[in-house]
Amino acid sequence: MPFADPQDVDHGVKGHMVRPHDVHLANKICFTLGGGEKKYNLGQYLLSADWVHKANKKLVTQVIMQQVEFLQTLSNGKLKFVCQMGGVLGEQVAAKNKAVLEGLGFEMEEVE
Repeated sequence: MPFADPQDVDHGVKGHMVRPHDVHLANKICFTLGGGEKKYNLGQYLLSADWVHKANKKLVTQVIMQQVEFLQTLSNGKLKFVCQMGGVLGEQVAAKNKAVLEGLGFEMEEVE
């Protein structure tokens, strides 16, 4: 689906997403574990973690925690963690990535 701004919507309505400056809608952080985002959700920040099973723990901790801490500061509170298992890399790779993140202390609910 091509993107345009403003995007054509049904019934001849034109529109696009607008977010006021310094207002963030997300209430969770979603780790993509299997090779990409499967479903867009305006209520969550996305962090790609499909690589963590191949990296050493120190690097994973440094990169992931820096991103998580930044997103937490945007939200003025504690964000819930979820994960998407699907993707082109498959369930086995996703499971390995999930195990690494759980080893770092992340408790995640799986979402589609």
